Amino acid sequence: MAREGISAEIIADKIRRAIPDRDSRKQLIGHLRDSQNAFETEGKEEAAATLEHVIELLERSDTT
Repeated sequence: MAREGISAEIIADKIRRAIPDRDSRKQLIGHLRDSQNAFETEGKEEAAATLEHVIELLERSDTT
């Protein structure tokens, strides 16, 4: 989704609805970080930035 130009807010919302359990999302966040790093390595900065924002949104919602 990050490569398709979908906003970080929409992606994070879909993840929250699909995986409502905060502990389960922690593992997914780790995978998202790996994907973000891969996008950066490939020079896909826009997708990497979107994932960074998704991660921030998910972490923020898990602490509130």
